[in-house]
Amino acid sequence: MKSKNPAFENSLVCLQHPLTLASIVILLLNDHVLKIHTPSWLTGKLSDFAGLFFFPFIVAAGLSLVLSKFDISSQHIGKIAFGFVAVWFVLLKTVPLINSLTAQFASLFIGSPTRLVLDITDLLALTVLFPAWKLWNQSQRIKSTRFAYVVLSIGALAIIATSPRDWAVTSVTDLEFSEDGILYAGDRETFGKESYPVAISSDGGLTWERDHNDERLPVGDTKSYPIEVCHRLHEFGPTCYRVTSDHQFEYYNTSWMKVFRDDIVVRAYDVIIFEWEGKQYMLVAIGEGGVLRRELPDGNWEIVPVINAKSW
Repeated sequence: MKSKNPAFENSLVCLQHPLTLASIVILLLNDHVLKIHTPSWLTGKLSDFAGLFFFPFIVAAGLSLVLSKFDISSQHIGKIAFGFVAVWFVLLKTVPLINSLTAQFASLFIGSPTRLVLDITDLLALTVLFPAWKLWNQSQRIKSTRFAYVVLSIGALAIIATSPRDWAVTSVTDLEFSEDGILYAGDRETFGKESYPVAISSDGGLTWERDHNDERLPVGDTKSYPIEVCHRLHEFGPTCYRVTSDHQFEYYNTSWMKVFRDDIVVRAYDVIIFEWEGKQYMLVAIGEGGVLRRELPDGNWEIVPVINAKSW
């Protein structure tokens, strides 16, 4: 007997396919285990690939029910669903307003704040829509089972309840020292420039904790390279340091030279000099490694972890 709603039937068939089941399992495992215990660049990308594979099938199922009174073929429903998912994902990763609205919508369902990362490199995950579209077109002669309804429910919940990335610094990219003696370390690389977590230190950069009150550094959003700071000794002229646009950390002698030799790789993002308990210190943001701290003028360099940004 021919189905009265072929698009909905085709959605169920796609949802019960082994590849779809695998993608749902990967999404759930990644979001609720790996992201929590071993957060990384890879776990963020894995969620995008897994979720994008089966999300069009869920959208198509919903559209087929809403548009059931209209004579729209399964093929056209699929095109609308896949087109919507592709456009929405592009806007989600590139437009702050759409990103914020989507996060708020998801928060209504899971009952807790959700933040979605703005990252244009995530658009690479759109490639997974091609095998998903191929599956959509090949599944029209297969019958669905009752198990497909269970998968539909689980898949919808998995998409909505995808766990937000731990709102903590994982890569130090911005530094600031306030008049009240507080150091701030921000993570714009992992979370984007619009909204990012900040860590604070009240002991001169020796230890760091999450800043639960502020989500922005107490400075403007613009930062231009090279970033240059100078330390002046009483008997000598100033010694200047800078961070270049390609994240090199250099000092000026007779010309600009690397602070560290080739056997020590330091990718620097920001540098500041501040005074703490009558002494001057330099702090260098080194991304996923945390910060470099040194008492001036000739103290030893120390690598200090900042929340999840650490070199071990």
